[in-house]
Amino acid sequence: MWYIRFNKGVKGPYPAGLVSRYILLGRVKETDEVSSDGKQWLIVKDVPELIPQILKGDLNDPMVKERLEAARRWADERSL
Repeated sequence: MWYIRFNKGVKGPYPAGLVSRYILLGRVKETDEVSSDGKQWLIVKDVPELIPQILKGDLNDPMVKERLEAARRWADERSL
């Protein structure tokens, strides 16, 4: 379970999978902060297990970009 600290406060706890989905969708930025206990905070980019694998690829590669967009469409509940 992870807490997320945004500019406007702290939210959570959320399961790691949901945090990863929010990162994929851009709702949580790599510069936001996360904590597993609400006390010790880390920058999202410093917690590699939360970063979706597709975001670790070469985003300049057209195939990776296409897969990233497909993953975002699939993960976005608003696109139903």
